[in-house]
Amino acid sequence: MTAREMMAAVLDGREPRATREQEIDLQSAILSLMRNRSGKLVEVVYPASGTGPVGWRPAVQIEENLLK
Repeated sequence: MTAREMMAAVLDGREPRATREQEIDLQSAILSLMRNRSGKLVEVVYPASGTGPVGWRPAVQIEENLLK
């Protein structure tokens, strides 16, 4: 999931609608949070084409711990 997709999910259905500046601020905050937790709680997912937005997913360690 990209930071933009996460931002859209957070703001989905909220009233009043966020301004574009607020959307950009939230997207930046989410991206910063993901980068700070990279390798600990989340891992980077690179697109197969090598171009485009970088996605994020839960780290494998977390998924293994949830299964126990």
